[in-house]
Amino acid sequence: MKMAYFDMIECYNCGSVIKDVHTTVEKVLCWQCCIDNHWDKTEVINKKSSGKPRGWKFMAVYVHKDGTVYHKGTEQPDLKGTLPPTKIKPKQKATKKLTKKESNELVAELGTLKASLRRVKTKKAQATIEKKIKAINKKLR
Repeated sequence: MKMAYFDMIECYNCGSVIKDVHTTVEKVLCWQCCIDNHWDKTEVINKKSSGKPRGWKFMAVYVHKDGTVYHKGTEQPDLKGTLPPTKIKPKQKATKKLTKKESNELVAELGTLKASLRRVKTKKAQATIEKKIKAINKKLR
């Protein structure tokens, strides 16, 4: 079995000393220079907006503002300008958050409804109370 001999060598880029390097190694690059070299080469790529909505490739028929017609993501040049542009519905805005006071009131109301649910004997009254409980649970989410 051969013995491996280790030595100390300087980084060829910055000159810092690196320990425990095999004697046959000629050049060494330290971890800091390695990271610096990596970050220099990576670039931030900005995506350009195509002017089309998200998921337009998956629509059965999408008509761009300029009149270009796409069927499941593929352009149909013979249909250009024959259809009106597709109207995109804006996303619904998120509902506002409840204050602590409002949420506490809803929790208290939920407790009274659940208590009254145990005492109800008809199915019709039970169904109306369950609807109210579902509505309150939706608001609390």
